[in-house]
Amino acid sequence: MARKSNPPKARTLWAAGALIVAGAAFQASALVAGPPFAKATEDGKHLIVPAEQASLGTVYHALTGKDRQIFFESDAPLEDIKGQSNRVIGYAVAGTDGSLVAGEWHLPVESIRTGIELRDEHLAGKDWLDAKAHPNIIFQLDHTEDVVLKKETEAYRTYSVTLVGEFTIHGVTRPITIHNASVTYLNASERTRTIADGDLLAIRAKYSVHLSDYDVSHPVLGKKVADEIKINTVLYLTNAAAD
Repeated sequence: MARKSNPPKARTLWAAGALIVAGAAFQASALVAGPPFAKATEDGKHLIVPAEQASLGTVYHALTGKDRQIFFESDAPLEDIKGQSNRVIGYAVAGTDGSLVAGEWHLPVESIRTGIELRDEHLAGKDWLDAKAHPNIIFQLDHTEDVVLKKETEAYRTYSVTLVGEFTIHGVTRPITIHNASVTYLNASERTRTIADGDLLAIRAKYSVHLSDYDVSHPVLGKKVADEIKINTVLYLTNAAAD
């Protein structure tokens, strides 16, 4: 018996439907996967620097767990919220003439403290940043621009730079450019050894992000919690080998 085949119109509709389904599946997969992120060491204290990035210059590892590294402010009509964390891990790769040629930093969402424990739980919950599905806020540095030497002494050099990279919140990644950041290289000395061994690197930057740009939505967004979040970052890093 001859096998029946679908009529041309049915085959066309079936193919179109398959393409739509395949396209939707590919898009969903791409959104979930995101860009490749550096992996943390087993103890969770550092990120493993990809070999191709480490070969570009001098590697500095973030000093975590000490001073405040991230401070943010939500200035909304109904409530002013401030938060902070000192649990950022990551690295930067320094090139020549004050430039940074690569870097990546992870901020654990559950490490953010606002002064109210219940609010911290809500912030990390599914209705907000959803720490279980997206445990880290991530900044990946691609390169620096507009590198200008601002001050130089025997002990240190400070540059004004523009940081160019990608910012990931709530599983959504977007390009970001941070102007007027400060990068300071400090030579190892008795004073710096009170902080850490090796030469130190300090990165300071102020910038803003909008939660709605990262698919964060809630009925009180823009009312009790501002959509625009102002962020102040102060990271200290060392070129001493990671422990």
